[in-house]
Amino acid sequence: MQNLLTRTRICAALVFVALIGISVSGQIKTAGEVVDLADGNAIVVAVSTGRIVVELQYVQLPEPGQSLYTVVRDHLRSLVVGKTVLLQTTGITRGKVTGKLTIDGIDVSQQLLRDGAAWHTPIDMSGQNEQEFGVYAGSAALARGEKRGIWAVAGLKAPWVIRAENDAMRHEAEAAARQGKPTLVGVSQFGTDTRGSAGKPAAAVSARSQMDAWVDTFAFSRNEGYGVHVFREPNGRYQVVYSSPIMIELNSRPGKERLECRVMYVTGTRYDGTAARMYMLGFRAISEDYRFSKTKTRLTAVVDGKALSLGNVVSGLRAQGMIAGGGMASGEVMYFTTNKTSIRKMADAANLEFRINNYTGTVPAGTRDLFKQIAAAGD
Repeated sequence: MQNLLTRTRICAALVFVALIGISVSGQIKTAGEVVDLADGNAIVVAVSTGRIVVELQYVQLPEPGQSLYTVVRDHLRSLVVGKTVLLQTTGITRGKVTGKLTIDGIDVSQQLLRDGAAWHTPIDMSGQNEQEFGVYAGSAALARGEKRGIWAVAGLKAPWVIRAENDAMRHEAEAAARQGKPTLVGVSQFGTDTRGSAGKPAAAVSARSQMDAWVDTFAFSRNEGYGVHVFREPNGRYQVVYSSPIMIELNSRPGKERLECRVMYVTGTRYDGTAARMYMLGFRAISEDYRFSKTKTRLTAVVDGKALSLGNVVSGLRAQGMIAGGGMASGEVMYFTTNKTSIRKMADAANLEFRINNYTGTVPAGTRDLFKQIAAAGD
């Protein structure tokens, strides 16, 4: 379980990712200088507002432990570090900016493919447009035909193949660990239904008291009082005013899911230097398997019988960890953007429901003051 909690601590960074992601659709172009390499196919670029981690688009380099890992890292270092680059941002993933990086008009991703220093990510995984995919694939094909770099090593597997094999092994191990144990239905510290193979109630799961929801997300504290709190990012990039947990029991045909909800007001500065302010609703769930992040999750607020669509998830996190007894738990965090007007409507509602996909639940009436205080934070 500790692994799950540790990974959850990056949720605060995801709020900032969602914040700067507002302007991603415009494909920002930013000049900067490469100062270092990060993990994988990512590099560190110094821009006018600070340093950002950039993941090179549509390519994947050898991972630690693979043949040519060090050789490729050295090649990439000589190719980009200390160079002035132009970054065209195309997306956000796991706290990194994804984009096209060019040096004197040369696409670094394409150059790595031509040098045999990287694999071209399959189009069904990357979503690259067909025309650009064809250009990249041509560069990769030339390197492969000449047996350059990675193509000179027989049997060298692409990183996504290795990850798929590791995931399959992990799922097999988890399935083996669950055999002979009760099936956990809607597992969380807030509401757990344990049933044996015959469908009869089994002994209570002692681990449910250990599954702390949203621990350390913003306040980095396990003891959080009722009310509104403030988190200030240490480097001053953003600030979050957020509510204490609002517990909502959602119902659907498959069963129940008890989620923790937080109302948030986020202020900060995007990478292009412009200010951003936004209201967000965040949800956290812990269960035996992922309930929401495997689908295109949408949120609707039903305010006194009137539906108010809040759209799709803008960012989130999912992670797995062990609980007492050797079982596995899956944690999900989801963020949705909204606005002050909608928050005020929720605060003033006589009856408020949230619908997340096919789950529906009533928001406790006693929590309306939290919505009001968050709405007032932006006044």
